[in-house]
Amino acid sequence: MSIVNLFYTYIPELILMLGLVYMGFAYKFRKDKTPKTFYTISKYSIIFSVLVMMFFSPHIELKGASLFINSLKLSMMSLSMLWFFLSCKYFLNKDINSYRFYSIGLGLVCSYLFMIDTQSLLVLYIAIFASFILNYLLIRSYGEKGSLLKKSNYYLGFGLFFNLLFAASIYCFYKKVGDFNYSSVYDYLYNISVLSLDIKLAIGSMVAVFMFYLSLAPFHFLYPQLIENSRLPTGGFFAMIPSLAYYGVFCIVVLDVLFPAFELLKPIIRFFALFSILLGAISANNQKNIRTIFAYSSIFHLGVLVMGLLEFNHNNIFSSFIYLIIYLTSQLGIYTIFYSMKSKGDYINDLDDLKGFAIQRPYMGAGILVFMISLIGSPPMLGFVGKLFIINDLILNKQYLSLGLIMFSLVLIVDAYLKVIKVLFFEQGVRKYDRTESGIYVCLFIILVFILASIFNPGAMVGFLENVVLEVFR
Repeated sequence: MSIVNLFYTYIPELILMLGLVYMGFAYKFRKDKTPKTFYTISKYSIIFSVLVMMFFSPHIELKGASLFINSLKLSMMSLSMLWFFLSCKYFLNKDINSYRFYSIGLGLVCSYLFMIDTQSLLVLYIAIFASFILNYLLIRSYGEKGSLLKKSNYYLGFGLFFNLLFAASIYCFYKKVGDFNYSSVYDYLYNISVLSLDIKLAIGSMVAVFMFYLSLAPFHFLYPQLIENSRLPTGGFFAMIPSLAYYGVFCIVVLDVLFPAFELLKPIIRFFALFSILLGAISANNQKNIRTIFAYSSIFHLGVLVMGLLEFNHNNIFSSFIYLIIYLTSQLGIYTIFYSMKSKGDYINDLDDLKGFAIQRPYMGAGILVFMISLIGSPPMLGFVGKLFIINDLILNKQYLSLGLIMFSLVLIVDAYLKVIKVLFFEQGVRKYDRTESGIYVCLFIILVFILASIFNPGAMVGFLENVVLEVFR
């Protein structure tokens, strides 16, 4: 890749880094700074990065899949900007310094972009390690309870172990190939007839590292506690944005690096996916905290997402990409509604304290109902399209046992959602809720319009995403 093309590729990341530097100067020298100050810097940094990316993308000569990569980046930056906007309301209401949240959050977005853009295993490792450190700092900075801070030390220990495992895997490939480039490793794996034991271990270790960062079972140990006990901006960030980034990087690494050895990956992927599906569904039914319920629900949905990648062909990636977009849209809507679950300045998480919420806040109640139906995958909601494509792929590939387990687990998830509906809609509560800010209604309206528009014209989104995925296989 030429120097000019390298500059075009990484210019969005450079803009975000400049935004981080400017944010640091504002924190140090500006006297009248507020939580909105750092949100504004983050917002314009992301907007400028998007505009530059869209302008320079025709000049970028990637190995392929440029539309897929740009779609991932655009989705991630749009999602980040929306969540940064909602989080600003939290920091203003609580009068809490937001510098660490926005600086670490912007740094994480920057590291995710590096992960998606790179074609070098060495740069990928540096970006993943940077995201791990930033994740840890964000947990430490905005954990509300001491137990979470203690568990963050476990995250630090396990994270260091998996990063060491990833480094060992990359070094193993480097010894064999003499190069860190994706294409060189791909050619090496393609041309050898028998995989040596160390290469098999390196491939398996790389997949395990991605499963850890996607918080799939059995590496989910911190995720539910993080979502439950962290401040809402932090919990919502971890519930949505890393999933999109690590999913994209996992797809790129498998297709551009590990695909010649994919038969070795299939049982590993199946194990993590099915374990997550079953554990997420069962655990969601045993929770009393609404954020924890949706945390375990996320583990279930991410398991289905990874299960949809089992063959890694065009249909698989197309189905899983649709499922991911629908899942993240519904997740964003649910976490937007969490911002309205506030009484006397405190955000409510316990399900028993939310009795009758939908009666007092009917618009919010209607919204969360729409999003849960979409997550379940019931027609006519958009979620039906995502699950239909994945179920169709499983049938075509004769994965009947896996399909049966998914359907059984889906029944458990429906039961968990019905418990939430029962409490919010049909039980009487005495709690009075604070007035919901107009910005929350605006975000909720935009998300609902997107979902409802896709109901009446699903072909537009499906057609666009199919063109995105087709770029991967050109």
